[in-house]
Amino acid sequence: MDIKFRVIKETGGYFLEADIPENVEDVPVRELIEASLKKWETIVDWLQENPGLVLRDGGAATCSLCARFFCYRDCPIAKTASDFCEGTPFQDYLEACSRRDAAKALAAAKAEVEFLNRLL
Repeated sequence: MDIKFRVIKETGGYFLEADIPENVEDVPVRELIEASLKKWETIVDWLQENPGLVLRDGGAATCSLCARFFCYRDCPIAKTASDFCEGTPFQDYLEACSRRDAAKALAAAKAEVEFLNRLL
């Protein structure tokens, strides 16, 4: 699954966008996890290249797993944590971004990469 991620600058900061196909029902779960992993690796790379800045991850609109499983317990993340990614490093990332804490955002993004790698 080839998803292109891009960072855009808008009023209020930097945001991640992605071109996720509309229908991912037939995409194997492993490929969806790999695409989500690519998203978070993109975020880590961007944060490392832009110290002191935070990047809004785009939420469900940039998540291949959400494209298929949003609000469903069949999501591989919901099976290990809970609905809406609660209890995962994603929540720490959201909090760090809301506080504009670049160092904590980077640490949380790296932790999310580790978390997703364990799902593979």
